[in-house]
Amino acid sequence: MPNDDGGADGGDEVGTEEESEEEESTGSEEAGTSTEEESSTETSEGEEESEEESSSDDTSTEDEGESTSEEEGEEESTTGEPLPEGFCEDACTMFAQGGCLTEEACADHCAAESPGWSEALGEAFVTCVETNPLCFMTIDDCMLEELHPPGSAFDLALTGAGFGDYEGRTILAWHDSGPLDPFEGEAQIEAGAFALEWSEDFNGFGVMGPLVLYYVDVDDDGGCDPEVDLTGSQQLEWDGDFVTPRFALEVTPATNPAPFVCSFLP
Repeated sequence: MPNDDGGADGGDEVGTEEESEEEESTGSEEAGTSTEEESSTETSEGEEESEEESSSDDTSTEDEGESTSEEEGEEESTTGEPLPEGFCEDACTMFAQGGCLTEEACADHCAAESPGWSEALGEAFVTCVETNPLCFMTIDDCMLEELHPPGSAFDLALTGAGFGDYEGRTILAWHDSGPLDPFEGEAQIEAGAFALEWSEDFNGFGVMGPLVLYYVDVDDDGGCDPEVDLTGSQQLEWDGDFVTPRFALEVTPATNPAPFVCSFLP
């Protein structure tokens, strides 16, 4: 019996030790698995953050590249390529037959005006020199017509100052453009001033702007009476810009009335 009890006790102790070793082994494996999972999760998250940062950097670089490219494109379209060296010398060698432009006058005008010209302006200059006699128009007249052929619209403006004596009265202005539709407009005089603007085609002659007729309805009767109303006639002036030309003029109360305008109302 003592041997049986002893054997039982020994078996229990061995079993207990084996179970303890299995539990420790299982715990170690679970701990190892947990550590590996945490390590894997941290690595995955780090890789995702790294990829996002890399993607963000790439996107930023692409955006900066696109922005730089767009800015360079805008600058090129604005300034264009400068004319080649020796342009004026080459341009002033062939002239229209029977023309009035001399080689010296051509070279002087080109040297004074061509710096800053675009290729399009240079081509217009050469065309005028080679094909237009330039006896009844200037080089500027010809170039403006080459760059803006009939049918082109121009920005036009008639403004006035010093009309304080006609405060609150209406001024009517128009251009009788012959075969083209005439343009017109009216404005109320405020603080002694007014402003009228149009974007229109007109029968012009080079840099000579359209003739604008106008009158101030002094008696406020809705009609034009040269004996009562203030009348005027003025030619709008070119601003010197070939690319986006504008014709404008500021007028003051006419010292030389133009009573004929009442016979050419729009």
